[in-house]
Amino acid sequence: MNKFMPIKLGLLAAAFALALPGHARAGENDEKNEQKVQLADCPQPVQDTIKQQAGDAKIVEIEKKGEEDEGKGVYYEAKVKGAGGKMSEIEVAPDGKLIKVSAADKDDDDDEQKEKK
Repeated sequence: MNKFMPIKLGLLAAAFALALPGHARAGENDEKNEQKVQLADCPQPVQDTIKQQAGDAKIVEIEKKGEEDEGKGVYYEAKVKGAGGKMSEIEVAPDGKLIKVSAADKDDDDDEQKEKK
């Protein structure tokens, strides 16, 4: 056995120990970059796009997401509840440009159910 083997194993173990907590915290940054906002607090073009896309659906929640200084850019995500209780998400850029409209994640629907109880 090489006399440096215990040192190599120790360094390898230390590298893994340092890497794991960083990986576990990676999801925390996503949540830190979310801020619940009111429709009236959004830029006017964002308000207009959300209202237009939501139509008669109820706007349940709006979040400001992303970070300007991280290169991802800021955008707004509105969760809306349509006919029959179907949830959708509307993503809008600060200039009012529609990014995406999609069905809400199953987890989001479950969260809504928990809040009602």
